[in-house]
Amino acid sequence: MPKVIFVIGVAGTGKTTVSRYIPAVYLDKDTDGGKLSEQF
Repeated sequence: MPKVIFVIGVAGTGKTTVSRYIPAVYLDKDTDGGKLSEQF
């Protein structure tokens, strides 16, 4: 069964760094959303 893990916290607390060490599909709102918004 797939698991969903949310890493939450305020800006600058290392959420992105920690998330990259979790064996899962990594979706980062700032990185993915930034690339999408650049297209507009």
